[in-house]
Amino acid sequence: MTIMQKNPLYLGIDGGGTKCKVQLEDVAGNVLAVGLGGPANVVRSLRDTQTAIINATIQAIEQANLSQQDFHRIIAVAGVAGANVLQSKTALENWRHPFAQLHVTTDMHIACVGAHHQQSGGVMIVGTGFCAAIKTGDQIKEFGGYGLYLGDHASGAALGLNAIQQCFQVLDGVLPATQLSNALLKQLRCHSNEQLLSKVLTAQPSFYAQFAPLVFSYAQQGDDMALAIVKKATDYIQLYAKHLLTLSPQRLCLLGGITNAIRPWLDNTLSSQLCQPKSTPEAGAIILARQLNSSG
Repeated sequence: MTIMQKNPLYLGIDGGGTKCKVQLEDVAGNVLAVGLGGPANVVRSLRDTQTAIINATIQAIEQANLSQQDFHRIIAVAGVAGANVLQSKTALENWRHPFAQLHVTTDMHIACVGAHHQQSGGVMIVGTGFCAAIKTGDQIKEFGGYGLYLGDHASGAALGLNAIQQCFQVLDGVLPATQLSNALLKQLRCHSNEQLLSKVLTAQPSFYAQFAPLVFSYAQQGDDMALAIVKKATDYIQLYAKHLLTLSPQRLCLLGGITNAIRPWLDNTLSSQLCQPKSTPEAGAIILARQLNSSG
């Protein structure tokens, strides 16, 4: 049991595969500042996740005209990608952090709380990765979040990876070139499969995710390769949405960095069932932080 903090500051942390966002509030609920850091997927790198959290928090602290001595007042909840893996979650919990309190949960947990507050509801996050969850009361049931190579087929990283895979086949002469493959290879300055392989052999999901906007752009222009990639992603979203809806959530939200780009490609039935989130994942993390401090 933690000791209830007096005169606290509340920090909500949303850690994803591409960036870490934080929101800082005072005890009265006033938003003091926001901050942004680098990738915060704890499975991929504990150190990078810690660095991203600290950098984003320092940015917020400075915006709020506070000092780093105020770290000891902060009650933080971090919802980070990869925290569904117990070993990685435990490693972050064992961090000798500078906060008064740091509670670690998944990015899906804070997204559900932020999107629905006290109501039950479902969430699908389509960003660098993909995951989904249903919130019923205080219970969270999560789905997906298995990473680029085991799932996440609707993610920005998957869109980019699929485009790269198609480019290899174009360079091998198996598939005809399209506007998408030409644009991607030009951007990467690759003219052979050997050059492309050297660029992507050790690439992380965030590398592939940067090409998602290119895929959507050429899909809008009717490029066959891009259209096939986008259809694969939307089919995956609709598969999970169908399952979530069988669990009868009061609300269903689609969140994440590629939401605006992919939503027009969803079928009309699903689009009509989606609603806007009540607040951000960072705000959801702060709701949890306040609850933890009041029950301390």
